Amino acid sequence: MLRSMSNLRHFDYQHQHADALRWLADLGQDIRYFCHVLRRTPGLYAAMILTLALGIGANTAVFSIVNAVLLKPLPYFEPNHIVVLVNTIHGRIAEGLAVSAPKFTVWRQTSTAVGDVTAYTFGRTLDVTHSDDPEPIPVGRVSLDFFRLFGARITQGRTFTAEEDRPGGPHVAIISDAYWRSRLGGRSPIIGQTLSLDGDRFTIVGVLDASFDVEAIKPSLALDPAVWLPLQIDPESANDLNYLLVAGRLRPGVSVAAARVQAALAAEAVRRTLPAVMSVDNGLSIEPLQTVVVRNARPLLILLWSVVVFVLLVACANVTNLLLVRAAARRREIAVRVATGASQGRIVRQLLTEGLVLATAGSAVGLAVAIAGTRMLLSVQGWKLPRIGGDSSRIPLDWHVLLFTIVTAAATGIAFGLVPAFQAAQVDLAGTLKPGGGSHDARGSRTRSLLVVCEVALALTLLIGAAMLIRSFVALRQVRPGFDGNRVLTMQTAVIGRRFTRAQELTELASRGVRRLNALADVEIAAISLTGPPLEPLAALNVGIVGRPRDDEYSYPVHWNLVSPEYFETLKIPLLIGRRFDDRDRAGSPGVVLINQAMAKRYWRDADPLRDSLVIAPRIGGELEETAPRRIIGVVGDVRQYELRYEPRASVYVPLNQLPDGQAAFLNRFGASLTWMIRTRDEPYLLADTIQREVRAASGLPVVKIRSMNEVSAASTSREGLEMRLVAVFGAVALVLAVIGLYGVVSYSVERRRREIGIRMALGAERRQLRRMVISQAMKMTSLGVAVGLVGSLGLSRLIVALLFGVEPYDGVSFVAVPLVVATVALGAAWLPARRASAVDPAIALRAE
Repeated sequence: MLRSMSNLRHFDYQHQHADALRWLADLGQDIRYFCHVLRRTPGLYAAMILTLALGIGANTAVFSIVNAVLLKPLPYFEPNHIVVLVNTIHGRIAEGLAVSAPKFTVWRQTSTAVGDVTAYTFGRTLDVTHSDDPEPIPVGRVSLDFFRLFGARITQGRTFTAEEDRPGGPHVAIISDAYWRSRLGGRSPIIGQTLSLDGDRFTIVGVLDASFDVEAIKPSLALDPAVWLPLQIDPESANDLNYLLVAGRLRPGVSVAAARVQAALAAEAVRRTLPAVMSVDNGLSIEPLQTVVVRNARPLLILLWSVVVFVLLVACANVTNLLLVRAAARRREIAVRVATGASQGRIVRQLLTEGLVLATAGSAVGLAVAIAGTRMLLSVQGWKLPRIGGDSSRIPLDWHVLLFTIVTAAATGIAFGLVPAFQAAQVDLAGTLKPGGGSHDARGSRTRSLLVVCEVALALTLLIGAAMLIRSFVALRQVRPGFDGNRVLTMQTAVIGRRFTRAQELTELASRGVRRLNALADVEIAAISLTGPPLEPLAALNVGIVGRPRDDEYSYPVHWNLVSPEYFETLKIPLLIGRRFDDRDRAGSPGVVLINQAMAKRYWRDADPLRDSLVIAPRIGGELEETAPRRIIGVVGDVRQYELRYEPRASVYVPLNQLPDGQAAFLNRFGASLTWMIRTRDEPYLLADTIQREVRAASGLPVVKIRSMNEVSAASTSREGLEMRLVAVFGAVALVLAVIGLYGVVSYSVERRRREIGIRMALGAERRQLRRMVISQAMKMTSLGVAVGLVGSLGLSRLIVALLFGVEPYDGVSFVAVPLVVATVALGAAWLPARRASAVDPAIALRAE
């Protein structure tokens, strides 16, 4: 019995092995046969491979970016357990991710759901002196548990101690591996050596491993820190400026929802002890780090991926159409194979194999397209993605990308191979093999027409979306920012060094620099801001109106500007009532302030604001708080301080000459920069070198970020411009593919109907009628595709409504103009086959089989 079962298993194994060998032999035969077919019509199959390469390559390029940004885990220890503390306004997450010191302190002290709570801030530069010239380098300041939370390894030395992270603690530093090797020569031992930072000497206690990737957790414009210093935050601080990024690790078994409850309780604790810091409309919440890092990039990447999937569908439809044409031309060949014993399954497998070989070849070429496409996408101006910036080297061609390409190739190969395979296998032997048979292919013709309809519909949907984004971008660029940026050059100098911790040094530098610049013949006027140019704000602070109770109405922060008297004339910001700053508004004189029109309308309505006074940052405490009121001396026009799509917000302007010492020290400690704005009489970049020399001579500081104000304005719309360009480009590609498909179907139809056309002409049909017949066929397919595409566009417009500005979701111009353009292009594609049909010689056509 056992022997019989063993023999049976051995027989089954041999049978399965024989089946596998037979399947491989058939597969090899199918591939060899396809190579023979390929040699006969190389141009047709090359077109298919290139079409597929475009569709698969575009999808692979976008997937590689999506994988690197959205799907790949963050390069930190247990990244799924890291959460970030965020502010909320009316229950929604605030725009910025930073929180203030009191909120960080209370959360760290009260939360039992989260451990390793740490605060950190990047973006500051310090003066490191190795020779006669100062060397500004980027610095990160971090609290005690930062390196443990993110799993950063120290290759030499150690991390900071609790004693070193206290206010007034020892001056110690950890340096990056790159800084150690490039600037300090990689000399060893380095631990215990000192660095001169802002005139103070800091002892090096550690070297950070080169593998630590800070890209995901630093602000997009900040540089990777070369030196890391302890934050040394004061636990008693009441300073409510949101400048700290705060994160922690969920404890085992704790959910995000439970941690959010504790964050809300921490907000209530802050509100009880420091009501000036936490208004009733504000709160605290937590979000997973992964969600926070990619929140701004996610909508654009999902939109882009959806677009390239549309392109791939159009490409598949196009290739399917070409294969249907090819299968129709091979009907007699297939009929002969069936008549000689080939089964329908064998024919289907042969044609599916051809489709898979085509998809494999297309994906191989598509990988090259993907590599080039990834670099091209990341090089687009204004696209700086989290985790990778614009660096294509941060997107490895790993197994995820390769697996995606393989699966996409297999799916597309099966998708566009099935329809031609089944239609070709269901061949009518008698009708096809007889003389003149096989010329009629009604089922295949309907399928080809349906595919063209789908191509037109997909292309139209993409183009309508692109049209709405283009109109949105145009509307955005027509928004008046509230200032005149023409012929205005900007540059920045970081106020590094202890000499700028007092207001007097800053104001003297500003006055000295402005005098030197205004003395230049080609300079019309120059000004300075310590809180950044318009559209790139530095800070918002609460203000109190003297004589009014502090209630919810006046609890909202306003934009805070520290500017020189020439600021408004340089940017041509109009004065509406009152006066601007002048020489009377200096240190020691009564404090003054200007407000913008939005603030006047919000808080005074029809009353006169010039009768009132403001207090900057009241009851916040610390260095930012001002106790003496400032008289409102004027109202200026509104300036869009954030992106152009946002309405102007309440803003106050404080004269730089009246900067308090406490605020100067605070801004110096956290990396504020002087922004120089120079209105020139000619093209601003022609004076860039001269102006840079004057600024360097006046300040002794290096000059960075040299840009025109028009470039600053353009940068504020870079995301919208990117969305518009990408969707428009891929929409145009889809339209080209759809038109090629339409042209191919109409041309094939004309070729198959040559005999019919000859008969019509012999019976007296005019050439004009024949052209109309062919064009009518094409326009019927186009019209149906446009109708389906319009329905699809209604759904798409609802998905992209958040990306639109000044354009309704169902934009009439886009929904009318784009179909007209598509119909016109389709008409042009049908004209050539129609012309060829009308040029048929009846005598030749009637003799054709």
